[in-house]
Amino acid sequence: MPIIRYRTHDITRIVSREKCACGRTSLRIDRITGRTDDMLIVKGVNFYPRQVEDALKEIPGVADEFQIVLTEHNGMTDVTVNVEAEPGVTGHTIAKHLKERLGFLPKGDVFPIGSLPRSEGKAKRVIRQSL
Repeated sequence: MPIIRYRTHDITRIVSREKCACGRTSLRIDRITGRTDDMLIVKGVNFYPRQVEDALKEIPGVADEFQIVLTEHNGMTDVTVNVEAEPGVTGHTIAKHLKERLGFLPKGDVFPIGSLPRSEGKAKRVIRQSL
């Protein structure tokens, strides 16, 4: 029996509204691709941490571990993307690529592989700070 849930903030799409061959009449939905409450708004640009991850995977030498640090100061939010990468990858390269993909220019800091803190269970990608 399907579980009915409302206001889950899951992002998906309806695959079919037709009655299934097995007799089931509920909607068939696609895979869950994200959550609306994960969305970040910075400098008028809406983006998801998953978009940052996808953009970073396109850069050669960048490892899987990253952090998005949001620093709020006097109502303005600055974004820094901390990335683990091999020697030769620069913060400028990271920032430039993210600007092309996201539409705004974050700061990019590069760290040696294995130096960013790891969290137990689900990775904590977004860190909020206030000055």
